[in-house]
Amino acid sequence: MWDINRYTVLSFGILAADQILDLLIELALPIGASVMFIPDWLGVMRFDGPSGGALETNGFFTLLAIVLIPIFLRWKMRDTSDALYGVGISSLIGGLLGNLADGFRVGYPVDYFVMGRAFNLADIALLTGASVMMYRLRRKDDRIKNN
Repeated sequence: MWDINRYTVLSFGILAADQILDLLIELALPIGASVMFIPDWLGVMRFDGPSGGALETNGFFTLLAIVLIPIFLRWKMRDTSDALYGVGISSLIGGLLGNLADGFRVGYPVDYFVMGRAFNLADIALLTGASVMMYRLRRKDDRIKNN
């Protein structure tokens, strides 16, 4: 049976926050407009179509999300006693769901943050989740070596 816990809430919270930011950017900025905090490097921009950061392989990423989400859910159900593990997996799931929702809604991931390259909140969640998981797995390896 599905157990709604804080990690499930985190995954869907990331999805909701990403979609809300997508819609706010669409409402606040006309296509091609930007608010740059550091000119040509750091800011918020509304792109017309896939940004420079998005690859033209949305079908591949949709398939990847459909394959990886069940795998991550299985991992999540396996061990939720470790907070790092739960946050890492939940962030990965939330990021995949955010970009998958963009793909179904507009056909490509909607990027709006610019910091050298374009990205969105779902991409931040994916990077954070992957980083947390690598740290957690490395920490587990260190504990095994020390015993």
